[in-house]
Amino acid sequence: IPDPPILLYFRGDLSLLKNPAVAVVGARECTLLGLRSAERISADLSRFGVTVVSGLANGIDRQAHQSALGEIGGSIAVLGAGLDIHYPPENEDLRRVLEQRGLVLTEFGPGTRPEARNFPFRNRVISGLSLGVLVAEAAARSGSLITARLAMEQGREVFALPGPLGQPTFAGCHQLIKQGAALVESAEDIVRALRFQFAAELARVPERLPGESDPQEVLRPTARGRVVFSAPLEQKPRRTTEPPANLTNDERALLGALEADGKTHIDTLIQALESDSAAVSRRLLVLEMQGLVRQWPGMYYSRA
Repeated sequence: IPDPPILLYFRGDLSLLKNPAVAVVGARECTLLGLRSAERISADLSRFGVTVVSGLANGIDRQAHQSALGEIGGSIAVLGAGLDIHYPPENEDLRRVLEQRGLVLTEFGPGTRPEARNFPFRNRVISGLSLGVLVAEAAARSGSLITARLAMEQGREVFALPGPLGQPTFAGCHQLIKQGAALVESAEDIVRALRFQFAAELARVPERLPGESDPQEVLRPTARGRVVFSAPLEQKPRRTTEPPANLTNDERALLGALEADGKTHIDTLIQALESDSAAVSRRLLVLEMQGLVRQWPGMYYSRA
């Protein structure tokens, strides 16, 4: 990023910086719709092995951290004050969890108070750590729009959730969409848009899925309420016994580790492949998007 921090102070797990990351930001004073959307998308991103970055503020930020910490991708909080300053005080409980199971970062030295001028600097680090920024809910003059603008200047992707017409707390999101931000409704939308920037497993998601030869696409809900793309109703994908030739060796090994007839838990796959959970989760996502793997409740997977 332009004018990067000279140094960063931290508490927590620095290995999270190796993961692909997406920032989820939004209003402190938010609606239940915004909270639920941030909860769902942050949890799903983290479940795919994506680390969620936010600013440890109340509202959307808090929900994003909490939801991501419950899954394998984890969460990173970037502060606008020194590490020894607990701000906002009502999020001290969440900060302790982040220090133990996530990562807390700041460029501000010990004793630095959370002054208003600090937060644009914090926001540039949030966007700089991330491949893309999702604005989950924001009014027309929200500070989250600063993060979105910085992300654009840094060459990052910007995403926005649409809200009800006339709802002032979503006016900033609608403004971003008019300016070219991608309208998204799910974590899959974000992952698909960022597939070329993600790790090698995600970079190879095809432009079109097997069997799609027509621009018409049908949205099909999965067991988790997420959305994947299927072929047009008039033309079903041809099923083949052999996996596609363009799979990597790791993806072929993962397909081979899945039971031929039945469901396999992700922990069993991690053990069988002797790999880390984030890498296995990302490969599963790639195979699911190609129509080769199906996800079931409880983190079970089967061949499609």
